[in-house]
Amino acid sequence: QHPVFEALKAHDYAQFATYELQARREARMPPFAFQATLRADHTQLARCIDFLRTARALGEALVDPDAPVFLCDPVPLTVVKVAGVERAQLLVESESRPALQRFLSRWIEGLYEAGGPVRWFVEVDPTDL
Repeated sequence: QHPVFEALKAHDYAQFATYELQARREARMPPFAFQATLRADHTQLARCIDFLRTARALGEALVDPDAPVFLCDPVPLTVVKVAGVERAQLLVESESRPALQRFLSRWIEGLYEAGGPVRWFVEVDPTDL
């Protein structure tokens, strides 16, 4: 009896899209917010989390109060270990795509300088949250 399932059963795309977009607006999810993730891979999860905590601190120092970006706490991925490699991520959000992009360009420069044994990458508009 949920509106989404009723719309799907009726093949009513417009009703489904209207409901889903309103839910996403209220939850501040895309397309009403813009996101990126920083993922860290290492054989030890603790190293991933330490790197992401350092990255978050670096990012917090770069946030422009006039163009806010929010950095979440680092968390292990749902499937933590794959082929002997453990993984964790940190979510970054903003209500402005230009603000997010400006932040990411400065942040990534700092991440390269931080270096270390952890393999990392940034994904903009992640699809697997």
